[in-house]
Amino acid sequence: MKTISNFFKGERKLFSDTFLWFITMSIISTIIIGILFYIYTTFSMVSNFNSKTRKKAYEISEILSGSMYNVDNEGVIKNAKIYLLSGSLSGIEIHSSTEGLIIKEINNENSLIEPITVDLTYNNIFLGTSKFWFDDAEIKNAQKMLIMFIVLTIIISLIVNGAFIYFAVYFLLKPPLETIQSKIEEVAGGAYENILTDTKYEEFNRIIRSVNNLSSVISSNTKKLQLSEKKYSEIFNNIYVAVMIHDLDGNVIDVNETMLKMFGLENKKEALRYSIIKDYSDTKNPLDKVRITWEEVIAGKEKDFEWTARRPVTGEIFDTYVSLKKFVLDETPCILANIIDITERKNAEEKLIHAQKMEALGTLSGGLAHDFNNTLVGITAPLSLMEFNFRDTDFPNKNKFNEYLSIMKKSADRAAGIINQLLSIAKKQEFNSSKINLNELLNDLIKFSESTIDKSIEIIFKPYNEPAFINGDSNQIEQVILNLIVNSSHSMTFMRDKNEKWGGLLEIKIERFKPDDFFLKINPNMKKSEYWHIGIKDSGIGISKENIQKIFNPFFTTKTNGKGTGLGLSMVYNIINQHNGHINVYSEHGSGTIFNIYLPVLKDNHVDKAGPAYTNKKNAIRKEGTIMVIDDEEDVRKTVRIMLETCGYKTYISDDSRSGVAFFKNNYKNIDAVILDFSMPGSTGREVFLELIKIDPDVKVLLSSGFGLDERTTPLLDLGIKDFLKKPYTFEQLIETLDRILLR
Repeated sequence: MKTISNFFKGERKLFSDTFLWFITMSIISTIIIGILFYIYTTFSMVSNFNSKTRKKAYEISEILSGSMYNVDNEGVIKNAKIYLLSGSLSGIEIHSSTEGLIIKEINNENSLIEPITVDLTYNNIFLGTSKFWFDDAEIKNAQKMLIMFIVLTIIISLIVNGAFIYFAVYFLLKPPLETIQSKIEEVAGGAYENILTDTKYEEFNRIIRSVNNLSSVISSNTKKLQLSEKKYSEIFNNIYVAVMIHDLDGNVIDVNETMLKMFGLENKKEALRYSIIKDYSDTKNPLDKVRITWEEVIAGKEKDFEWTARRPVTGEIFDTYVSLKKFVLDETPCILANIIDITERKNAEEKLIHAQKMEALGTLSGGLAHDFNNTLVGITAPLSLMEFNFRDTDFPNKNKFNEYLSIMKKSADRAAGIINQLLSIAKKQEFNSSKINLNELLNDLIKFSESTIDKSIEIIFKPYNEPAFINGDSNQIEQVILNLIVNSSHSMTFMRDKNEKWGGLLEIKIERFKPDDFFLKINPNMKKSEYWHIGIKDSGIGISKENIQKIFNPFFTTKTNGKGTGLGLSMVYNIINQHNGHINVYSEHGSGTIFNIYLPVLKDNHVDKAGPAYTNKKNAIRKEGTIMVIDDEEDVRKTVRIMLETCGYKTYISDDSRSGVAFFKNNYKNIDAVILDFSMPGSTGREVFLELIKIDPDVKVLLSSGFGLDERTTPLLDLGIKDFLKKPYTFEQLIETLDRILLR
């Protein structure tokens, strides 16, 4: 009993239970069919056919024997046919013992009932034999009934057994199977958290445990796959290289995020819509080489080359470096394109080449400027001497003389300023401050500009209603204003579109300006004091928002075909900063540009350098002492000698460093100061100076050069040179500088 109880209460085998019930029902159904078949066969076939047909055969034979005994063959035949027609017989054959075959007529020889042969006798007299064939229709009908019964029985059995199996499966198998199916569907959908619980059937529990284990394995592998996919997707989308994947026909099938950013696209769908040749490539790329390269890559070669790419939306072109390689993706051959934006590198290379050119130009300019400044000494010094000697002298046409002298001085000063600008290409120049009236400076520059810029440009100048003084370097301020005027004229002429008319309005004005707190907050380099505001406004093409942040960067220019160096506005910015000022710009593309310059107001007449000390003969105190001049330029030596002797100095002149050092060695006790040129054949001013201080450590040396104070000349002041005088210089500047040295 315990075993049976455990069988029903414990974990049983489902298929064993099902099979047991199925066999039981099958046996019952078979027994029922067998019994029915036995009854039907016994009573129908044995009783009815065997007994009935034999009895019938004897009855017919008795009737036929009477007719045959009376030798009535026709009666025999007639009776035989009557039985045939009645359906009792399906065939009859009668043989007479005396006459042989009387009748033989068979309607169905294939009857299922064997024919019955009976002897014909009458009063124990043998008359002949008869053979009867009985119709099997009754048997066949019985067989049909039997078949129908068996079929009906089978159908009933199937219905009963089927219903039983259905309800057994429905109640026993369906719930756990549906649970397992649901779990499998959840796993297929990506849900791995739910765990199936055991049922009471061992087979289901095995499946459930397998499904749970499978779910756990799939969950683990899926997480690993997702992490791996996320990892490689992050790498794919965040590498600095733009990636494009093409099919062999050149159609784009996938890109990464870097590619979208590089080509200015919003999403992959947009990227896949464009053509590599028509949309992503600039028209100047050689298409014949493209086809050859593509075929070589398809053949298995890796190709690397520079390529001018195009952003499909904006049409902007940029330089790239492309690497093409064939690979297999999802069993499909594809072309992988790695793209690097080399625009900055190309620009850097161009800037480097440009800087090297500028460096070479600077070196050449420095040499030219040095020689030119030496030549200018022979102009500016005699002019200052003429002014000094004839200022207090009356003679005919003195006004004309002074006018011509003033023109020559201004021209010489302008030439010196041009040389300083030329030198600024190579090296930073010293800051020569003086008192400047912006009204006069801008008025002169505007008159000069009106004769040089295109006549289609109208200049309107609005000076301040009183002198606008600043403390600064006039040459550098001139450079700033001229640069901005030239830039404005370019924006109103050749930088316009081809079909746009040249010309426009250039407005320049000077105003007094005091910044408020807000202005100082956004411009922290300015102070809460008064400034002169110089506004330069043009009606040119303007500057785009993208470029306006870059215009003060070195080498940045929007001018094409080499018409701009990219240095002008950078120098403007640096010069304004050196003057403790500020510059900003406002512009809109197509609406002109306004440059605003702010320079500190000079509130008194004090400047960093005093003006000329010798404005007339009364100031020209007679000098005493001996000055030695070492310079390889003959015109410089002659001019300096005249100026020194005009003041009463005794002079010794040397045209080269070697003879100068030798002369100083023999006469240094009688020499009060030495004017030394920095650059001479055979040796530099530094080398000569080191030789001089070996002879006399207290020697007073005034260094002079056409280069100005730069990294070459400034270090000599630390070595002991007393002062520096830049060429070209005037009579007053030379005497004043010598006075400072000799009085120390």
